[in-house]
Amino acid sequence: MAAASILEIVRAALRRSSTSLDATELTPLIAAAKSDLSAAGVGVVDDTDPLTQAAIRLFVLYQIERDEKQKAFYEQIKNGMAINSDYEAVVADA
Repeated sequence: MAAASILEIVRAALRRSSTSLDATELTPLIAAAKSDLSAAGVGVVDDTDPLTQAAIRLFVLYQIERDEKQKAFYEQIKNGMAINSDYEAVVADA
């Protein structure tokens, strides 16, 4: 069985089975989450990484449901990833 895509994970977290809002709502929010992680200093944003999936899921849930606990959890994960060497961008030698 293939691993679930980040879009499927987010849709499941929202308890949505319909794909009607994927392109107009969920996909842009997922992209915004990835951009926010990158802006915070997370060099590696890998959709298959469980911590990255959790961060993106919480970001989208907060944006839709406006639950401050979700925002706080997202911020904690984001800040932890930003200082964790496992999430630093790999720089190729010139």
